[in-house]
Amino acid sequence: MNESVVTTEKKTREEKADAFSSRALSPNGRERKPKVDVESERVGPAKSVVREYFESAVVTVIMALFGMTFIVQAVKVPTGSMQNTITVGDHLLVNKFIFAPGPRSPILPQRDIKRGDIIVFKYPGNPFDPERDKQDDNIPYKVNYVKRVIGLPGDTVEVKGLHAFINDQVLP
Repeated sequence: MNESVVTTEKKTREEKADAFSSRALSPNGRERKPKVDVESERVGPAKSVVREYFESAVVTVIMALFGMTFIVQAVKVPTGSMQNTITVGDHLLVNKFIFAPGPRSPILPQRDIKRGDIIVFKYPGNPFDPERDKQDDNIPYKVNYVKRVIGLPGDTVEVKGLHAFINDQVLP
């Protein structure tokens, strides 16, 4: 006496396709691996929303600090000496790799300083006027100066009246 039992189950498309597939290999030619339920792999309780936001914020802060320390620097222009190009209070992002000291790397965009480049450096102080260095807007090694390069190593730079001379030629 044979009894036939009819069961009805809802199957997904993937399950139906796997049921009719007699191949032991997947379409890319590799052996089929048994499907693993993601829920069974999870260890421990699920993370809360607050914890996920906190972890994202910590990673973001670490990446920002790394970037500001080694890659770019935000600078606010303190003086009006480059008024025609950059005005007082402008904000700049400075590439720290371009003029980095040390051996050349094929990965980093390094090159030598050329005449006309705009550079940023810390104000070194004025040994001839130490009283001026005590003012809040001119503290040595704290204020960033933004200047254009006019003289290179070996050049003679002279200022006569309103004109700058480089190697006895008027600066264009």
